[in-house]
Amino acid sequence: MKYMSTLVLSGLMVLAANAAAVAADAPSQPASRMLPVLVSVNTAGKVTDVSPSTDVSPALQRLMRQNLDQMIVGPAMYHGRPVSSQLVVQLAVD
Repeated sequence: MKYMSTLVLSGLMVLAANAAAVAADAPSQPASRMLPVLVSVNTAGKVTDVSPSTDVSPALQRLMRQNLDQMIVGPAMYHGRPVSSQLVVQLAVD
């Protein structure tokens, strides 16, 4: 029984190593730039401020604001009560 479990474990390790080698050979996606954005949310769950870490065009600023408005659907909660909060969101920018 112990021999069988060792054999099965060895086989699984070989399969995992082959899968990792195949994944390493696969073409990777083009690297997208990650942009940290400081987002302020009020007690009603509405985004009140969006501050990207670098200067962006006004069109991109509006697009970020629209996306964050859709992503954030409520306020942060502390002991069952809504509180204003800030968070850093990493947005992919191509």
